[in-house]
Amino acid sequence: MNKRRQYRATADFEKLVQLQLLGPKVHAHNVRLLDLSSGGAGVELPASASGMLLMRDLVELRVLSPRLPETIDMRGKVAWLDEAAARPKVGIVFVNWREHRMLLDSQLKGLFNEREAFRVEPDHRHPITAEIHLDDGATTLQVKLRDISVLGLALRIPAKSMDQLPAKTGALVTLRSGHAEMDLKLRAEVRHVREDESGPWAHAGFRLVHDPRGAARAERAINRFVMQRQRDSLRLGLRPTVIAD
Repeated sequence: MNKRRQYRATADFEKLVQLQLLGPKVHAHNVRLLDLSSGGAGVELPASASGMLLMRDLVELRVLSPRLPETIDMRGKVAWLDEAAARPKVGIVFVNWREHRMLLDSQLKGLFNEREAFRVEPDHRHPITAEIHLDDGATTLQVKLRDISVLGLALRIPAKSMDQLPAKTGALVTLRSGHAEMDLKLRAEVRHVREDESGPWAHAGFRLVHDPRGAARAERAINRFVMQRQRDSLRLGLRPTVIAD
């Protein structure tokens, strides 16, 4: 399966870029980017937009930035919609991915760090738990896996534990899934911790670190897991989840 080029927002992204979403019944400002690729995007809308979109609605994602010569409008349709939280989350499949690939590479590339790996969420019916052991020996946390790729993973942690995971700290992350293939021990480094506005939770992002003792087995297992989740999403008519860290 071919990889789809994805773009990770830089730390300055929200300062440099304003996103708007236009649909049949909504013109939403203060839109937050969750993920972006040439094939689609995931965004979080303000609470006032709840109930304003339907599956398969034609929409336009508008990108404004002083770094761009003009506004960029990317057309698509709603392929995924989650209104369980206060701020609705929307998955958009772009209508003309080739056109948007050119826009991303030529005009938007400087606003992002590129990533060449899919990141997917586990099936909510079969959650994957994780145990974090920091290299300093001071912290051990029992948490849940939010998403994973061959390059990194995100974990859902209690917001009260955010201060226990300083950036650039090494860690051993042990995954337990109930399936032997995804019961893994992964060397990783804390990249960021971000509070979730929808509840008493935070998301901790980790970059996987090459470990010659188990890297090949772990990479094979993660690749198979990602491909299976992609197939599951396609079978259900959903877009594979990719998260902007």
